[in-house]
Amino acid sequence: NWVISLQKKINAWKSKFNKLSVDGHYGSNTVARIADIQKRNEGNAYQGKSDGIPGRVFSNMVGAPTHP
Repeated sequence: NWVISLQKKINAWKSKFNKLSVDGHYGSNTVARIADIQKRNEGNAYQGKSDGIPGRVFSNMVGAPTHP
């Protein structure tokens, strides 16, 4: 499951949030965590827009597969 892979990878990044439950549910907690990582890493590790969407650039940054 793509969401499970994504959740595992983003749990490894520093965030103000607690670890996500790796449940395969792409809900508001996952979106908030993605947006937080993008905002904190913008201009450094993350070279995309801070939009809360785990596109190709974000997925490559965290080492997750891109959305199928």
